[in-house]
Amino acid sequence: MKYDGYLALIDGQLGDAVETANVRSPAMGEVIARVPECSARDADSALKAARRAQREWGRLAPVERAAIMRRAADLIDRDSENLVDIVVDEQGKPVVKARGEVDGAAEFFRYFAEFARRI
Repeated sequence: MKYDGYLALIDGQLGDAVETANVRSPAMGEVIARVPECSARDADSALKAARRAQREWGRLAPVERAAIMRRAADLIDRDSENLVDIVVDEQGKPVVKARGEVDGAAEFFRYFAEFARRI
């Protein structure tokens, strides 16, 4: 298995889910990852944590939010080759399309980070 050891991230805490699901490569049909399959209770906990996080995010100054979004873009850039490999393996996309998706994600963060200057 190429990717293993994924944990559920809920409210800033990594943990094992009760169940796991296999992710198969659409190109080869082989299992490439095992991922957490969270329960309805886990989903409820994640939703409550997201609501709390949204309130905290809203209290940050726009320039602080922009800095966080630029950092996210930088991290995507840093790990782009690994992210491209994951997209190709999981979705069966050609490398050029996967690279466009990953690069596009970084650009979305940069684009919206610029809104802080325009408020």
